[in-house]
Amino acid sequence: MLTRLEIDGFKTFERETVDLTPFTAIIGSNAAGKSNLFDAIQLLSNLATRDVAEAVKDMRGEPLELFRQTPSGRSRQIRLAAEVLVDPVVRDPWGSEVKLTHTRMRYEVTLERRETRPGIERIQVAHEAVLPILRKEDCWAKAMRPSAAFRSAYLKYVRSKPWLTTEERPEGLTFDIHQDGKQGRNRPASAAEATVLYSITNAEFPHLFALREEMHHWRLLQLDPALLRKPSPATASDVLNADGSNLAAVLAQLKAETQSPSRPNGVLSDIVAELNNLIPGVTRLHAELHDASREYRIELTMRDGLPFSSRVISDGTLRVLALLTLLHDPRHRGLICFEEPENGVHPARVKLLVQRLRDMVISPSNFSDNDEIVPLSHCCSTATLRWCCQPCSTRTFIPWKGRFFLPTRRRSAIPSAKRFGARRACAPFAPVRNPNCLNSVVRPKALCRISRSRPFLRRPARRHDDEIPWSCALRGRSD
Repeated sequence: MLTRLEIDGFKTFERETVDLTPFTAIIGSNAAGKSNLFDAIQLLSNLATRDVAEAVKDMRGEPLELFRQTPSGRSRQIRLAAEVLVDPVVRDPWGSEVKLTHTRMRYEVTLERRETRPGIERIQVAHEAVLPILRKEDCWAKAMRPSAAFRSAYLKYVRSKPWLTTEERPEGLTFDIHQDGKQGRNRPASAAEATVLYSITNAEFPHLFALREEMHHWRLLQLDPALLRKPSPATASDVLNADGSNLAAVLAQLKAETQSPSRPNGVLSDIVAELNNLIPGVTRLHAELHDASREYRIELTMRDGLPFSSRVISDGTLRVLALLTLLHDPRHRGLICFEEPENGVHPARVKLLVQRLRDMVISPSNFSDNDEIVPLSHCCSTATLRWCCQPCSTRTFIPWKGRFFLPTRRRSAIPSAKRFGARRACAPFAPVRNPNCLNSVVRPKALCRISRSRPFLRRPARRHDDEIPWSCALRGRSD
């Protein structure tokens, strides 16, 4: 579970910090930086499983464009840091299973542009560290107020020494892997083109391997309805691709792994029940292998008993089906990032969709002894403000002038609100006083005022080129 992200020098970010809860919504206008935040998460995930050249190749833009543009030119370094909560038990591909003694970690990595030959630059790793987060320093745990059962199952604080550091030695810069069950080792860091985490492929160093596995399972979904419609070949992967192109194969595999005599469709019954709550009329979901073409195909049966193939199902239905499939996959773990989950969903059903997604993630404060111990997972999405301003169990960030702010609802923030009859007034960037707020936020000049003629609305008092178009509806109405 990713709990904190720090970014400096990456695209539009400069010394940015974002604290995350199990369900986090990122909202804002176009070009506000929402996608760049997801790109930073994707880059971290790539660095854990690929060398630097491969990690940056699949990012949006050229490798040089990943570095922040400043008036004096491109920055030389990208600094990223992530604080995570890893699973207390780790298992490597060879079957070795190890119980961890410490599950709260902080990972730091710095990428630097270096001129290897005149006129030729390469991106190399300049710094890397994995540090333990001590109990007394764990602000996330204090803010989330986890239950006793959650603390017992997931929060473990034993180690005080780092697992990985970058040291300056007479022979040059060195990555020091410290003892962790096995004797530590050193690796040269003067021209590193891959992270140390990338080289940890088994449980020989269990805590580093657990961190690598956690970051490896961070998923960024960019679902393409055109690909969701197509059948999947019999040889397709059973792990959902970022574009959803193998959705039919994943559903068929889930059915085969979870079916039983009492539940012939397995987990597909749960998926179709959730889908029916969001899109009424869906009664059955089929994902079968077509013998003639050797392709997996999807069919939805409606209340009138007529089946419809994925080729004629609407874009919104397919997107929701893909999200529910991933969240019901017992093999899935880790972070899910997806943009604009409300696309193609009827406005009346958007709030229910958000509520269902929020219910599917682990809540540390509500976790009980009777809950099944499942791999930690949570959601981070970009969306519209109307349905994201929910109670404080959901963290909502608003990008503005390259920084992320937390909205709040405070009548006192707008003194004239009561006089004009507004039941709820919201100052968009005021400091938030609730248990989930870990960072103080300074409110810039107020962007909105209360309308005399329509007292329940906030609308911009003035708009400049560098301000986001702001329209926040109170009581479900828009300006």
